[in-house]
This record gives sequence, C-alpha cells and structure tokens, in this order.
Amino acid sequence: MVTNGKHPSTLLGPEFTQADQQRYLIACGNWRDGKADAGDITAIELIELNRPDLREVRERNAAKRSPKPPPNVVPLNAAPDPCTGAAPYLDYGSASHWKWLWPGWLPIDELTLLAGTPEAGKGLTMATIAAGVTRGRLPDGNQCEAGEVLMIGTEDHLENTLIPRVMRAGAPPNTVRRLVVPAGVDALAVVRSMLERGKWPEAVKLIVVDPITSDAHGTGGDINNPRAVRSVCEAWTEIARQASAVVVGVIHTAKYAKKRLGEGRLQDLIAGSQQWIAVARFALGLFPEAETGDRLLMRLKCNADSVDVTDGWRIRARMTDGNRTLATPFTVETNVREAASNAVKEEETGSLKRSILDYLTEKGEPVKAADAKHEIADRTGKAYPSVGRAGAELARS
Repeated sequence: MVTNGKHPSTLLGPEFTQADQQRYLIACGNWRDGKADAGDITAIELIELNRPDLREVRERNAAKRSPKPPPNVVPLNAAPDPCTGAAPYLDYGSASHWKWLWPGWLPIDELTLLAGTPEAGKGLTMATIAAGVTRGRLPDGNQCEAGEVLMIGTEDHLENTLIPRVMRAGAPPNTVRRLVVPAGVDALAVVRSMLERGKWPEAVKLIVVDPITSDAHGTGGDINNPRAVRSVCEAWTEIARQASAVVVGVIHTAKYAKKRLGEGRLQDLIAGSQQWIAVARFALGLFPEAETGDRLLMRLKCNADSVDVTDGWRIRARMTDGNRTLATPFTVETNVREAASNAVKEEETGSLKRSILDYLTEKGEPVKAADAKHEIADRTGKAYPSVGRAGAELARS
C-alpha cells in the first residue's frame, strides 16, 4: 500500500474515529502479508473517502438512500435503520407513479424476475431486450431513452454467450458493460461499493443478473432459504433505486410448472422459495411452444394496476448469419396464459416421449408396460399417469 512515506494514520482525516484509525492500522499490517481481506478493502475505502470530491459523492448518495422526512410529519421515537440511517416517521401518504423503461414490462427502480425452463431462451430474449435498450427502440417497436446495459455473471457465460448475443441483436459498440464476478466474490457488495464511491456508470439503464440465484449474487447458494432470498431481492431492489435503473434477475421456473400454470398458481411458477415472487414487484415468464418453436412472454406478477396482464408477446426465432436471433418487433398474444399453459403441457409431454424412446432403446427388448411406466416415472420424476398419457400419444403417432 502506498503511503508516500507518511504514517498510515495521517492519511485519515479528523472525521474518522479512533476505532477507524485502529482498524486502518491493522488493515495496513494485514496488507503487507500479501493477503487482501475485508479489512484491507475497508482501509483502501477510508483513504479514498477522505478525498473531498469522493466525500461529496458519498454524502450525495447517502442523501438519496435516506431522504429526510417531509415537513409537518410526526417523528417516532425509534432508532434509525443501522444500514441506511433512515428514521421512521408518520405522515399522510401520497400516490406515486410508476416509471418505465419498457411500459408495462420493465419498471425503473424495481427488480424484475425473468423465469423460464433451461431451454426456454431466457438469455436470447434478454439479449434482444438489452440490445433494444442500447438503441432506444423497444421489442414492441416503440422508442425509449437509450442507455447502456450492465451484464453481471461469470466470465465464461458473459464472454461466450450473453454479450455476443446482445451484439448480434444490434447493440452499438461501447454500450454493453460487463461485471465479471470471480468465485467467492459477492456481486452485491461490488455494486454497492461502486454506487457509494461514485464509480457507478450513470448511463446504465438496465442491469441483467444472470442467474440471480448464483451464490455470487448474495443467495449463498440456497434458493430455498426464505430469509436469504428476501434479503437478496430487497438488496437488488435498493440497487435499482440508487442507480435509477431496471434490474432483471434471470431464474428458472419450478418443477411441475404445467400443473401450477393450469391452476392459475402463477406465484408458484418460480423455482425456490416463494419469497422470490413475494418481494419482487414484477415477474415475467418465458415458455417455449414446441409445435411452432415460438416463445411466449407473459407476466407472472404485476403490481401496477394500470397494466392489462391478460396480453403478452409471441416471440419468433430466426437464423441470421448462422446464428439464432429473435425477430422484432414482438407479436402481441392476446390470451397468453392459455397459450403458455398449452405450451408447457406440450413441452412436458414431448420430454416424456423422448424419455420413453430412450428407455426402450436402452432395454433393447420387450418390457411390461406397467414396469416401464414405473421405471420411467422414477427416472424423470413425473407422475405415473403422465407417463401413461405420453406413451399412449407416442403409440398413436
């Protein structure tokens, strides 16, 4: 660590407490052992935050996160939040209006989930939407304020898949940023630090976290832990509001999605804890249609009362220079829930048919129907009657 020949403690201003000074000195000692740890990072931040220009940025961001209570309110005798410093107060509520990047689909200052099966085309769809944001033209053909896109994920996934797709979809040069998250690094902490230290690129309008369930993005690897999931969702929502941007978290749909979709249990379609959809104010579902090869995009949750949730989008794929892309503008699908339910049913039936054929090929000899049904049901995790119906359809074809 460079100290310009001065004692480390002299680099800190008078606003730092004696405890801060002590932590800094300890951190400097740790730094010399060649191992960077949390204490070292704190020490570096103390140096940078002592600069007047960075201090102003920090104070401005802190004010944005913790707005002062409006006048003529009743303060409550309660301790402030230890993280934000905001104290509770009582006043008359007022209505606020939704801000949109893509009206009805991507709200600014909010976390939006995009859920789908592994083969639904979530990455390709997200790349098409992101490219539209960089050009200022949305997937429905309407215009929006053009801005940059920040992709957060592992290095291989970003370099080999996500960013090439965004560029093929028409994103101009120098409009797609990436935040590579090495193993063991918390992306939430990195993004928070960028915002607090004034290093956030203000041109970013869309943040894509793919997948949001990664342990590097704050879940600790447990997507079924309600407390951890709620904490992650609230943290990314706060980041969206500080950055005045849209955060999209990509996630898988749950097992048995067909049954839940048919029963209208849209809140159960997302894999893991129900806190995913309980905390996120917007959630989108993407379902492939096996017969046509199209994708169906629908709302699984929408807290905006002014939005008609019955309609959705039919997304068609095409080949461009040997690569699969999506045709824009998307086509309106008026009864998207019914179409998505049929698509999920067909997808699961087709998957079972392939499992039956693989099983019969593996056996290479006649097998009793009852034994085959039970074994295939155990292998696939599907219900016994579903295997029977798939087998009957396969026999008729």
